[in-house]
Amino acid sequence: MDPLSLLRDFNLKGRVAEVSTSGDRVNFGGSYVFPLTAYIAFKNAAKEFYTLEIILNLLLNRNLSHAEYIRRANEKKVGAVAFTDRRKLLDFLDGKADLQLEAPGEPLGAAAQPAVAEEEQPAAKRARTEGDGPAAAAAVARTERQLRNRNTMLLAPNKDFNRVLAIVEKAVA
Repeated sequence: MDPLSLLRDFNLKGRVAEVSTSGDRVNFGGSYVFPLTAYIAFKNAAKEFYTLEIILNLLLNRNLSHAEYIRRANEKKVGAVAFTDRRKLLDFLDGKADLQLEAPGEPLGAAAQPAVAEEEQPAAKRARTEGDGPAAAAAVARTERQLRNRNTMLLAPNKDFNRVLAIVEKAVA
């Protein structure tokens, strides 16, 4: 789940108080953790993506006038949402409107390149980029954090499977 949709879900369920920041991470009630600098799938007028930190700051300071919000964002040394985007984002976070979201790194209207085209070229003819090699893979592995594993996928807090067992016993009998 992307950070913006997750923040919207927490806002709609009234669980924004469970969203906390610790260091350079945003913790969504113990379920998900994202870096503060994670880009969200919405671009500003300058065609740059907002970060999770900027959107969280907007949501927490939504009751302020725009001038006061900008002043407090500058005091915290956090970027601010443009006036033109503020209403769109708050309406989206409140569930009143939908946004045209896009994945960071892809411009609007650009089709994803198929992975097959890259594999068709021989390795000797491909240009080497900074992200190639085992050192780059090790760097990515150090910064990534596993959010779900097979045990956490089986956990179902506040769920009771006694009805399922009763149905199975009834079917067997």
